[in-house]
Amino acid sequence: MEPAVFRLGDDALRKRIEEVLSYMDMVYDLTDYPAHGGSLMLPSEVCRYGLDCLGAAVRNRPLPAPSPAILKAREIDAVEQDRMEIARQEDEC
Repeated sequence: MEPAVFRLGDDALRKRIEEVLSYMDMVYDLTDYPAHGGSLMLPSEVCRYGLDCLGAAVRNRPLPAPSPAILKAREIDAVEQDRMEIARQEDEC
């Protein structure tokens, strides 16, 4: 999928699809964070958002606003990034 994304001419669309793909790389994080709102459905909802973006672009319509699933994925990603940074700092000590 990544080589196809590079061919997208619209920068805003490309950025959104890249974001969706990055969250698919962390599918286990999205499903294993029930305390932060993660669920088994969250990866599917993130994919649906990517499809909504592609559909809007094909129909020459404005890209949709970030969906609740994307907002939740961003939140979980931020928690995971913080956790990894703390682990790195502990390893350096």
